[in-house]
Amino acid sequence: MQATNFGYVYGLGVHQFTARYSGDPKNLASRTSILTQTITGTTSVGLQGNTAGDYHYVNVTIGVQ
Repeated sequence: MQATNFGYVYGLGVHQFTARYSGDPKNLASRTSILTQTITGTTSVGLQGNTAGDYHYVNVTIGVQ
């Protein structure tokens, strides 16, 4: 079997995945049940805004458990 679409999950939180196989002359198409993966930890997010020409920057650390 050859993977035609794949990716990586970098974000914190709950992610759901399903794998599908399109089938071939000897095997029927199929799909897995949903796999749920929870990624916990901390990540840093940079926020930027402005008010009347004054720019504001803040770095926020977010934790997911």
